[in-house]
Amino acid sequence: MKMIKYVILLTVIFSFRILYAVKPYSEQMSNFSATVSVTVIPNTNFTEYKYELNYSQNNQRDFHTLSFAFSPQILEQEFMISSGMSDSGIQWNGMYGYFGNISVFKFSAKGGVLSREWIIEHLLLYKKTSYLKPGQKLNISLKVKGIQTIPGITVLEGYCSAAHWVWDTEKEGYPDKNFDSGNHPKLYKVVSPVLKPADNTGLIDKLIELTTGSYELKWISKLDVYQGLMDKLNAAKQQILQGQSKYHTAWNILEAYKHLLIAQRWKAITEPCFQMLYFNADLLISKLK
Repeated sequence: MKMIKYVILLTVIFSFRILYAVKPYSEQMSNFSATVSVTVIPNTNFTEYKYELNYSQNNQRDFHTLSFAFSPQILEQEFMISSGMSDSGIQWNGMYGYFGNISVFKFSAKGGVLSREWIIEHLLLYKKTSYLKPGQKLNISLKVKGIQTIPGITVLEGYCSAAHWVWDTEKEGYPDKNFDSGNHPKLYKVVSPVLKPADNTGLIDKLIELTTGSYELKWISKLDVYQGLMDKLNAAKQQILQGQSKYHTAWNILEAYKHLLIAQRWKAITEPCFQMLYFNADLLISKLK
C-alpha cells in the first residue's frame, strides 16, 4: 500500500513538472494595467511636467521602467531637472541615450538588487526588489526650459519586470523558446514636451492637430464640444493666412476657443488636455498680439 502511494506521488510530481515544461508561465506582459495622469505647470523660466503613475493592485509583476521618445533637440537643449520617487521611498532617476535614430529618455529605479527564489527544482522566479510593486504609486517630474518646446502629445512606454519561468534546459531538454525576455511595453499617450513650430501658421496647425488627437484619445469626450473647438480653430486659421491685418480677428476667435475650453474643463475635457490646449492657444494669441 505504501509503495502504491509512493508511485502515485512520484507520478503527480512528474506530471506537474511536464505540465509546466510544455506550457510555461504564459501571462502576457502587455496585460499589466496602470493609469497615468499629467499636470503641466508653466513658469517664467521653465515648464514642469508632473506625472503620477498608479500601478494597479491586480498586476502579477513589478514595474521597472518608463521611457519617453523625444527629439534630440529637446534632450540636448531643453531639459533642466528630472526626478522621481515612489510612495515606498525608492528614488527613480532619468537618463537619456541614443539608439539608432531614436532618442529615449528613460526613468528607472535606483539601486536595484537582483534576488531569486526557488519554486521547485530547476524552476526560478526572478524579480527586482526595488521595482514598483503592484498597488504602488510613482511620481516623476520633467522640467524643460520651454524655449523650443510646447506641451504636446507623445508616447510613454511602461515595462514590467521579466518574472518568468527559467528552465535548466540541459536536464529538462526543452528549448529556450519557453524563456520570456519580458520586453513587452504598455503604451500610453500622454502630454509631454514637443518641438515648438517656427511660425504662427505652424502654431495654429499644431493646435488643430492636438485638438483632433485629443478627441481621438477621448480626452475630449463630446462630439459637439470637439466640433465647436475645431470650428473656431479653422476660422482663426483662415484669418491668420490672410496676413497681419487679420491677426486681431484671429486672436479674438482664439479667445472664444479658450472660453469653450474653460467651460468644458472637468466636464467633456480632461485636465491634462485642458492644460495642453489652453497653453498653446494662449501662446499663439501672445504671438498674434
